[in-house]
Amino acid sequence: MLKRSLPLIGCAALLSSCGGGGGVPATPVVPTSTYRSNQVGDSWTYALSINLGKLGSGKGTLRHGLSTDTFNGQPAIRDSNSLQFLLKSGLTTSSGYSVISMQGALVATTVNGTLYQVTGNTFNTGSSIDGSTNSSGVITLSNGQTLTETYKVVGTELCTTPSGTYKTWVVKQTALDSTGILDEFTLWIAPETGSYVKIRDVTTTLIGPAYSYTATLTSMSGPRVRTPGPKWSAELQSATRPRL
Repeated sequence: MLKRSLPLIGCAALLSSCGGGGGVPATPVVPTSTYRSNQVGDSWTYALSINLGKLGSGKGTLRHGLSTDTFNGQPAIRDSNSLQFLLKSGLTTSSGYSVISMQGALVATTVNGTLYQVTGNTFNTGSSIDGSTNSSGVITLSNGQTLTETYKVVGTELCTTPSGTYKTWVVKQTALDSTGILDEFTLWIAPETGSYVKIRDVTTTLIGPAYSYTATLTSMSGPRVRTPGPKWSAELQSATRPRL
C-alpha cells in the first residue's frame, strides 16, 4: 500500500534460516514458477519485527487477506494489510488496502487512508516467475502520485519459516514514490502459497532513514475448495506490499 503516516527513523533485522547468507545449498533449489490462483477468503499471517529508530523497536503481527469488494459498481477483491506491534509507548497499528479487479488488474490503492484509482500502469508482468524475471514501470494514481517500481529475481533459497520450509525465489524490489519515499524490499516468494513467505523492507525519505521491518510467515488459510481467481503477478505483489 502507499500508506504513509508515521515519521519514523531506524532499521531492523529478524534472524531466520533464509536470507542469512549461510552459503550455497548442497543441491540446487528449484522453486515452482506459477503463482497459485488466490481467492476471497485467503489470508496470511506473519511474525513481525520492526525498528522505528528513536521511537523504538517492537514485535507484532502482519496480516494480509482477501475479501469481497466493489469498485465503480463492479465486483472486485479487496487486498488488505494490517500491522500491529507493541512499543514502549503502547500498541501501534497501521493498515491499508488495494482493490483488484476480478480479472486480476490493480485498480485502486490507499494513500494515508484515502483510496485513489489507478489511472496509469506500465509495470506489467505475467503470472509466473523465474530466474529471468526483471521488470520495471510506473504506477500512476488519480491524485497525481506515482510509484516507480523495479523488480528482479536475484537467486533462489530454501526458506524455513514457522509455517514450514519452502523453495523460494529471492526478489529485490525498489518502490520510489513521487514524494521521495523509497522502499527497498527483499522478498522470499513461494508461488504455491500465492504470496511471499518472508519480506524485509528498508525505507528512506528525502531526509534520511525512516524505518524497517521483517515479517516471516507463521500461518495461512483459505477455502478448502479452490476456484479460479487472479494469479498474483509482480504488479499485484507490489500493490500488496505493507508500507507504513
